[in-house]
Amino acid sequence: MKTLRLLAAAAIVLCLIGSPRTLATEKPKVQLQTGILGGVAPTPPEGSWQDGVGRADMTSGPAPERSHVLRQDGGRLAYYHWPKRGPSLLLIPGSWNEYRQFDAMRRHLDPDLNLVIVELPGHGRSRPPTLEGSIESFAEDVLRVADALDWKSWYVGGHSIGGMVAIELARRRPEGIAGVISIEGWTHHRVQSDAFSDHMYDTLSQTQEKQRQQAGSRTKLRLNQEQEAAFVGIWTRWDGQPILRTTSAAVLEIWGDRNQKRPSRQTMRIPDRDNIQLHWIAAASHSLPLEKPKEVAAAINQFIHIRERVEHEQMKSR
Repeated sequence: MKTLRLLAAAAIVLCLIGSPRTLATEKPKVQLQTGILGGVAPTPPEGSWQDGVGRADMTSGPAPERSHVLRQDGGRLAYYHWPKRGPSLLLIPGSWNEYRQFDAMRRHLDPDLNLVIVELPGHGRSRPPTLEGSIESFAEDVLRVADALDWKSWYVGGHSIGGMVAIELARRRPEGIAGVISIEGWTHHRVQSDAFSDHMYDTLSQTQEKQRQQAGSRTKLRLNQEQEAAFVGIWTRWDGQPILRTTSAAVLEIWGDRNQKRPSRQTMRIPDRDNIQLHWIAAASHSLPLEKPKEVAAAINQFIHIRERVEHEQMKSR
C-alpha cells in the first residue's frame, strides 16, 4: 500500500509540472521572448521563420531558394527565388517590410512566374543597414541580383519605396526592363499630401493595422535611431517625374482610392502617356499588398500577360 501511495503521488507531481521533455522545449521560448523585450533581437535559428524561411512559406506554397549578392558598400543584399519557366518578375517590399510582405499577394500571382523578392538594406537578411542609402543606390544593388541570375528581360515591381526603386530601374536598365509595376510608389514625396491629404491607412481594419505595425516593428528592432532616421529621409530626396516623362518602358501604377474622389494624374505627378497605365483599387489605401492582395495580383497578372502577348506578336512580325 505504501508503494502504491508513493507511485500515485509521483504521478500527480508529473501532471502538475509536466514531463522533463515538455519543460525542455518550453525554455527556449522564454529566452527568445526575453531577448526581444529587452531590445536586443537574438539571432534566430537557421531555417526558422524569423531567419527568412519557415512559417509563411509553409502556409503559402514551397519555400524559396535563399541567396544574396554583395552591395556596392560591401554589405549583403538578400533575395528569395521561386524559380519557374514563365516571365521573370522581381519585387521589392516597402519601408520596414521583409519579403513576407508579399506572401498573401504571392498566392494569387500566376504560378508560372519566375519570381524573386529582394529585401532592401537593413530589412530582413539584408545587413548591415546603411547610412548612405538612396533610391539610386538601391536600384544599382538590385541590378546586381538580376545580373547574378543572368536575367536579360524582366519585370520589376515594388510597394511604396520599392515602387520608387522600380521606376528608377527603368532609367538604369531600359534595355532589360520588360515592364515596371509601381504599387503606391510615390513619384514625388509631395504626392502624399497633394493628392491624398496624408491619408495613408484609413481603410485598414484593426487586424490589418496591427499586422502592419508588427511587420514594421520587426525591422525597426534591429536599427538604432541614426539608422532609422537615415532610411526615413531617402524617399524625400528623389523625383521620378523625369523618368516617367521619357521612359519607353510599359508602366503599371496601382493605387488605392482611400474611399475619396480620385486625384488627377497631374496632382499625382504621373504623366498622361500611352505606356503608363493607372489602375485604381476601390476602398483601399497605402498598404495594398496587405489590404487587397488578390486585386493587386490580378492587376499584375493582367499587365504581364498583355505585355507578353504584345512581345510575342512583335517577334512574329519581325
